[in-house]
Amino acid sequence: MRASYDLFRKCYEAGLGRNPQLTGRVVIRFVITQEGTVRDVTDHGSDIPDPEVVACVQGVYFKLRFPKPEGGIVTVVYPIRFSPG
Repeated sequence: MRASYDLFRKCYEAGLGRNPQLTGRVVIRFVITQEGTVRDVTDHGSDIPDPEVVACVQGVYFKLRFPKPEGGIVTVVYPIRFSPG
């Protein structure tokens, strides 16, 4: 996940262009398939007041690849906090 933070940051920086004081959390729920791909990416209670940032972050998740999980699929809820500076 940390290797993808630059992509998440770009989403947030676009939001900062609209609101320089933008701050909050994006909380995403997603499923890692048996192949290590991502599906079923949904907002899971984000409080950042910019739906475009949330949608952008969701789009990044679809590009991620994970090691194949042992024993089947895995459901993850992952929060990311954003603040200026």
